[in-house]
Amino acid sequence: MAPWYYQSLEYDRIVIHIDSWEVSLQYPNGHFVRSIRPIGDIETETMVILIEHQLATTTFSKACWKVSLVHSGWAGNCSPSLGYPVPFTDESP
Repeated sequence: MAPWYYQSLEYDRIVIHIDSWEVSLQYPNGHFVRSIRPIGDIETETMVILIEHQLATTTFSKACWKVSLVHSGWAGNCSPSLGYPVPFTDESP
């Protein structure tokens, strides 16, 4: 990665793909996939958690986010990747 590009990503969370890691090398070989957003931003950290757990990172509608914030859980069909609605329950674990 070019030094000028590295400096522009210095304060961002990034996604990389590790291609290989030879036993004799201290560091893996890989490549840059994309920049998420600045470190510390709530949306960035939420996206990182979703990516780490291999969950859908597609953008939800504003209506879906509003429902999720009001109810501590998903209501209606807020998951575009699943293709089925996730029912809302008011039961706490």
